[in-house]
Amino acid sequence: MCIRILGASNRRYAYIGDIVVAVIKEAVPNTTLERSEVIRAVIVRTCKELKRSNGIIIQYDDNAAVVIDKEGNPKGTRIFCAIARELRQLNFTKIVSLAPEDTIADIITYIRNADMNRKGMVQIPFTNITENTVKILLREGFVENVRKHRESDKYYLVLTLRYRRNRKGSYKTFLNLKRISTPGLRIYSNYQQIPRILGGMGIVILSTSRVSSRKGQIGRGKGQIATGRRVHKTPKRKIQTGVIHIQASFNNTMVTITDLQGLVIVSGSAGYYGFKGKRRGTPFAAHMAARNAIRRVADQGMQRAEVMIKGPGLGRDAALRAIRRSGILLNSIRDITPMPHNGCRSPKKRRV
Repeated sequence: MCIRILGASNRRYAYIGDIVVAVIKEAVPNTTLERSEVIRAVIVRTCKELKRSNGIIIQYDDNAAVVIDKEGNPKGTRIFCAIARELRQLNFTKIVSLAPEDTIADIITYIRNADMNRKGMVQIPFTNITENTVKILLREGFVENVRKHRESDKYYLVLTLRYRRNRKGSYKTFLNLKRISTPGLRIYSNYQQIPRILGGMGIVILSTSRVSSRKGQIGRGKGQIATGRRVHKTPKRKIQTGVIHIQASFNNTMVTITDLQGLVIVSGSAGYYGFKGKRRGTPFAAHMAARNAIRRVADQGMQRAEVMIKGPGLGRDAALRAIRRSGILLNSIRDITPMPHNGCRSPKKRRV
């Protein structure tokens, strides 16, 4: 049996006593665990030879993990190794107490795994920390709905993730969850030092009073930075008809959305959204730049638009396809790329 560890940080190695959230990559058919099942396990490490009371010596791998339930108790005798009861009896009781629990990291891992596997709903244990954190995610538009569920005298929070649909099916919302302050490294900040996620387009959750970065700056609060999230910035202006300018060069693709008077509402480019070097001029980068710009302006009520394309770049067609798939009605599409016409007429030759 093989597992793939999905941690809440960039750490790629698990140590003795660590409780990890993992997904089953390969499993034996007709067993307790199934493929693609999300589990919690505690990492144990023993010698490569175990001597039983009857004198038999068993050889097995160095690393092993014991599956546990939500309360931290062993879930049967299932382990990822050749032995079962011996490891559990010798190591599980003393090792499980060494692992620190990180509630916020567990929330991020639950949501990230559900979002990666296209699950519409995810269930997490109910605590005061999880309740306050989920309320912020619900208010900021990351979660569509939250309800409280009870099972065997224990309460859970059932989160409904927000998805959007297009012609080819559903796709997940543009998001990025990241754990900034960890149990081993606490990061504190006041209202003047709160980091700006993507230049103000994202939010930071402060764990002291469970408020977002915007409320923390207004109320001049201070606290521990728990998690950061990328959101869509919604300007206050409302507009129904506008003009979409696409400037496609060989090195970059820029998308600017203005009103009918020419005032800029939203602007973006492939380089602004993280593409560097030769990737800025690719059709995929142009598609992402146009799609993100349309998403930012769709919240302002834009329904109709005119498109003006300029430049010979590779991303002009991809940007136009992204605009047409967004649902905005296009009144006209004009190509204003300047065409060479050999210049002005040359003067006559001098006659001698």
